[in-house]
Amino acid sequence: MARTCAQLAAKCSPRAVAAPAAVALLQQRRDLRSLALADYLLAASDVAEGEAARERLQDRARSSTDPMLTVLALHMPCVRPGCRNIEASQWSRLEPANLLAWLALPTRGAADGRYLLDEIASHVRHSRSYQEEAAALLQDLPPTGLAVRQPWGILNVRVLAHHCRSLGDLVTAERCEAVGELLWADGGATERLIALILAQHAQALLPERRAVWGPRLRELEAAISDRSLPMPALNATREQVCEAIALPRAGERAALSETDRARVLLRALGLSIWELRSRPRADAMRTPP
Repeated sequence: MARTCAQLAAKCSPRAVAAPAAVALLQQRRDLRSLALADYLLAASDVAEGEAARERLQDRARSSTDPMLTVLALHMPCVRPGCRNIEASQWSRLEPANLLAWLALPTRGAADGRYLLDEIASHVRHSRSYQEEAAALLQDLPPTGLAVRQPWGILNVRVLAHHCRSLGDLVTAERCEAVGELLWADGGATERLIALILAQHAQALLPERRAVWGPRLRELEAAISDRSLPMPALNATREQVCEAIALPRAGERAALSETDRARVLLRALGLSIWELRSRPRADAMRTPP
């Protein structure tokens, strides 16, 4: 089964982060989002209270109807035995129109891929990660506050990508391309790479969309043409994944570019940018002369 970014994050050691003033100010605001974000930051830090903060965050999300609390809890699950994490399906129940809520669901096989496409076609109208809302809460905090850079699209997309790759009918092609369009609009490097992987397999049945996706593929190829990050043949290493999902201090220079981070995360999720150069070939996405 494909792993989620949250499951990967749980396997990484917390980073030492000095943001007590930021956490204290969030706690003083007393609104649920600020309190949950304070727990999230404590849980992401190398502090004694980290695991207790994870448990509080799970409890807050379980008793709230605010999807943002659910997203925070999904990205910071408990590690200690005895703590009950929220179910991934809570997000899609609270916000069925959000693409990322459905992509957060664990997927196992072809039937799950068909189910996801059916539900997305029936309910989805937008893609919203709540990263902007979290960043807004941190905006006026002291400079010791954290920059929110974690990939908040919890993308269990390996099964979906396989389903789109084996498509053979126009309806499935249109649905796969529609998912890709929503992910592309999200704007994140990881989301855009996945969008290209999903959409490329629809081109054979939707040739009129090549004029849209061809330039997007060329944009990606330009971004990775001078890549400096060596990629392993099969899997990203645990160290690479932990670096990719790490929360840096505000103003800290990222060790990886956004494109390199996206490549690592895709590999960890069982996908690869090299799928863009497999069947159908990347040239198939180009607009015919």
